[in-house]
Amino acid sequence: MLKKLIIGFLFLSAIFAGAEKTPEVFTYKLSMDDVDNVEKARRYSGERPSLTGFEGSWTAEKRLPFKAGPGEVRAYVRHFPENDIKVTITIGSLSEEAVIKKDTHRSNWTELKFQLKEASDEIKFKAETLDGKKGRIIWYTTIFTNDPEYKYETFYQHGVKREKFRYQTLKYVREIPANPEGNLLPNSGFEEGIRCWDVQKYRSNEMTKPFLLNKKAAHGNYSLDIGKVKIISRLFVLKGIKDYAFSIYTADENKTPVTVSIEASNDGVFQEVKKIVADNAKASDVKGWKKSAFSFKTLPDEDTNGLYRISFEKPVDAPLKTPLLVDSLQITEGNGKSYEPCGGLEANFIPPNTQSIFDLNSQAKVLFNLQKSPDVLVKNCYFNVYDYFDREVGKKEEIEVKGNSLQKEFCLDTGRSGFYRIRTTAEYTRNGKPCTKQSDYFYNVIRPVGPRNNLREKSLLGAYYTLAPVPEFGYGEIMKKFGIIEFNPLGHPFPRWKPNLSKDSTKENIRYDWTDADMEVGRFAADGIKPVAQLHVNTAGSGYGVPELCVYNGSDPSEFIEVKARREGKPTKINMALWLDYVKQFAEHFKGRVSKYIIEDEPVYYFSPEDYAKFYLATYKAVKSVDPQIPVFFDMFVAKDMKLLNALNKATDNQAYKYMDGIHAYLDSQHSGKISKTAAREFRDYLKEHNIPLVTATCYSPAYSHDFKEMKGAPDFSGEREKELKTVQELLDGVIWGASNCRYFYYGVFPGKNTGACLFDEAGRIKPVFHFYAAANYLLGGHQGTESIDDFEELRIGLVKKGANEGIGIIYSVDGKVYDISMNADGIADVMDSFGNPVKNWKKDGKLNYHISSYPLYLKINDLNAAGKELKALKFTEKLPIVFGMEKRSSGAIGIKLFIKPHSSIPLHAETTIEDPFNTNKVSELKSEKLPGNTYLVNMPYRESVMKAVERILPLNIDTEYGTIFGTYPLRYTPIFLSENRKTPGQDLNLYGSNANKVASVSFAIAENNLNVTFTGTVNGMSFKSFSFTFIPINLSDGELLMNKKTCLEITTNNKNGIISGGEKGKDKTAETSFPVTVTNTKPYSVSFSIPLVKIPDFTSAPGTNYACDIKAVSLQNKNDVVYTNNIYFPDSRKVELINPEQWARLMIVE
Repeated sequence: MLKKLIIGFLFLSAIFAGAEKTPEVFTYKLSMDDVDNVEKARRYSGERPSLTGFEGSWTAEKRLPFKAGPGEVRAYVRHFPENDIKVTITIGSLSEEAVIKKDTHRSNWTELKFQLKEASDEIKFKAETLDGKKGRIIWYTTIFTNDPEYKYETFYQHGVKREKFRYQTLKYVREIPANPEGNLLPNSGFEEGIRCWDVQKYRSNEMTKPFLLNKKAAHGNYSLDIGKVKIISRLFVLKGIKDYAFSIYTADENKTPVTVSIEASNDGVFQEVKKIVADNAKASDVKGWKKSAFSFKTLPDEDTNGLYRISFEKPVDAPLKTPLLVDSLQITEGNGKSYEPCGGLEANFIPPNTQSIFDLNSQAKVLFNLQKSPDVLVKNCYFNVYDYFDREVGKKEEIEVKGNSLQKEFCLDTGRSGFYRIRTTAEYTRNGKPCTKQSDYFYNVIRPVGPRNNLREKSLLGAYYTLAPVPEFGYGEIMKKFGIIEFNPLGHPFPRWKPNLSKDSTKENIRYDWTDADMEVGRFAADGIKPVAQLHVNTAGSGYGVPELCVYNGSDPSEFIEVKARREGKPTKINMALWLDYVKQFAEHFKGRVSKYIIEDEPVYYFSPEDYAKFYLATYKAVKSVDPQIPVFFDMFVAKDMKLLNALNKATDNQAYKYMDGIHAYLDSQHSGKISKTAAREFRDYLKEHNIPLVTATCYSPAYSHDFKEMKGAPDFSGEREKELKTVQELLDGVIWGASNCRYFYYGVFPGKNTGACLFDEAGRIKPVFHFYAAANYLLGGHQGTESIDDFEELRIGLVKKGANEGIGIIYSVDGKVYDISMNADGIADVMDSFGNPVKNWKKDGKLNYHISSYPLYLKINDLNAAGKELKALKFTEKLPIVFGMEKRSSGAIGIKLFIKPHSSIPLHAETTIEDPFNTNKVSELKSEKLPGNTYLVNMPYRESVMKAVERILPLNIDTEYGTIFGTYPLRYTPIFLSENRKTPGQDLNLYGSNANKVASVSFAIAENNLNVTFTGTVNGMSFKSFSFTFIPINLSDGELLMNKKTCLEITTNNKNGIISGGEKGKDKTAETSFPVTVTNTKPYSVSFSIPLVKIPDFTSAPGTNYACDIKAVSLQNKNDVVYTNNIYFPDSRKVELINPEQWARLMIVE
């Protein structure tokens, strides 16, 4: 995989230098609404674009922007199965077909394989019902690829054989490497801690305290204690149908037998291959240890490499009082051998405490541990320390290795809070062969958050819990370190009505049993936590539902409230007398043990606004009658919808604020990445007028994937930091706009997968994003109110009040760019980075001069009035004007050129590694090349070829006068192709709104010295009142925008004419020219106009001319601007065909 990427990178570099060689691989994704010609079917755009026909048969054609083949090309089809259909795809002269049954899962991909003898860009499609009758046929997407690593991932029905699968999806699958020589078990001697070993069911890995390690070892420095919890290894690779030898050392002093199994993964279902009880082991070559050994054969149906694991059986009486030690596990191909570490050497730092969390400026002593085979000669061993942004901090430190075992103590730098990675590199020879091994160790530096007691001093960050903390794994310890002290066990049964009902209750005698609830609340209390009680009720039959004994069967409306089924089922009448009795008993029983009440969860799904107001008021009064001081929160659902609050106001004579101690609401809908003076304005004003605390919530945080459209597993997708950045901004948006006092994320008790919304990743490590949250919590938690400064489209600015006239300012860009900012420093005492660390050199001559990016910058303010005034007058300039170019070759591979021209002469190196912070394998590394005129070039290779807009995030490390800064540039590209004949229109340029759905498209064509433009809305009823087009020539030698050659077109459809203006050499120049605009009143709305090229100042369509094109359309439908930036390229018609395979296009920078 890595070799192919390197080849691809070198190849694409050759492309930029003018080479003609075709890349090895391509992947092209075609949305079927983008075909060129179609018969008997309709195009549907929107959320799920498709081609749909109703006659039982339809055909379509598409000309690819490159020629596919020769060789094997695979096509993958996704459809909507309503009938048994046959699909046929023709590439050039070769056709392949497949039958798709109507019971096929709609998420399934159907594969067609082509063995092409010659390359072709002509594609034909045919879809028809199998019985020849009329019926609807929906075809969504087709993917063409020759990439051997772009493969099926099969989802099987649980617990069934291989042939019984649910559906198949596509992802990049790296080839499993061949087995190395020697021991095949990673970290087999536990010299790297418990890396590669999991604690079940918690997937703890580095999350746990190092209490599982024991310093009595057979080899090296550590063994593993398996007597406390169930432990399994991570998956490792073994060849198919081979004989292997397994051995394990067990301590003589063990009081309990060790049971160990080899298990094979069969699509996620584990099958036992071999199991032994190592209690009859013989004395070994190591004093105090016995050695057990056995042989096994990999599964007979495994004709390729397979995945296996080691599983230790948890003792019945675990945790044991005495250690149960194992060490020096080994699996080798063939016969057994003397023990050696995996790869001949194992080395890493060992965590001294849970998650290696250290307080700011505390002493942090950590042991480096190494064990090697006698035949290994270490030439160099050293480590480097990197921060979250992969910036190297400190100098490389050498480690001298003498002997076969080493332990050495190092003191880590804890002077700045944040997430840090130590990468250790060992260069050595083994059996005369050169080897290199790298390992990563992560540590966290936290600024302690002091205790907060009253309602407005709660944690800025809270958590939805599914279960109470597990003490032995340090959950409470970790949460307190990060200042997370607000917990809402929403998914937990302890506040629910039905689980607390006693089993011996009758309709005449309703009783409650609090045993289970007491146990869980006690587990919270053991960690010093008072959980939130969210009183949520649903229809009978649901886990949250009304107990059957408490359903009301009468007809008196004063005695019941009807709760609706969220999805399917009949509504249930709640016996309000019994409900309120339950609430009072619950409040009495848990008085002093919960922190607050929230009444209902997402009430719009269960109640009418009027019924929820009635239900809330009755429940509020019941709680307060027992515990008058406990806070009770109203659930608004979403802040932009006031109907629930309006109903409560109506029921309380416009005095709803007297019956709530706070509001729980979703604020995600406000996060648009644009200016938001009006977002949830009525709600925000209500909070401010009545000084109501707010708790926000979302299931899309932290580090949860918002982009469900990217190709799964694509090796060039730097998605983790993008997801983290979004969740950081959403948290702060809630504070700035909604004065949020706390924001709940979904925490759960188990570590989550990398896309999950938990504190821990799938290896049990703290996600780095929580350092941003910890800083915000430390600086903003317990605030007294906020103000949003809504004067800038590019920036988000907020003022957070922390005292009489003191507070914190927050600034970050919402367009992904890095800006230099300048303002008077009146009222500003200090400036801090995203992790709360003080920055240097921010003040000069009484002014704040610094930079900002997508990550927050904090200002410590001692005069809110003065600082607020200066922030409204803030001056800023783009630090890194970037021009993006795209080069496409005949295979469809894409290479991106970035031309970066800073305003000042800064030592830019613009290096970035596209990887998430935990990935030790670099996917691709980008380095800038210095060009004349203080311009830098960065080449970015991509494997995917997609004609529609594709989002990417470019992370840049930039050396500046302030030190190295980090910026993220959201990128999106789509090529525009111009045709010479209007009858054959060119490729449309798709226009996207803030939610990334296509809302309009524009196409260009050159005919008879005219520039013909057609602008079409793709949303029903969408219409546009005005357009502006800006054309700026681009110097392709260095990417510079020739601003003095800019041409602007302004079109207003109301009066059906347009005005053209342009400028040259700094002098204003206006052409008194108008041209007709033809308005086509069709759905979707379309407007076309033709502009004589000779009448546009400084505009030329000479071959090779490249223009940056910025398009802005003002919609009549929703009064929002639709903005797109791209560029157009005029090919030489004498040398190229209709669609030039070597076009240039530009990447736009948008949120």
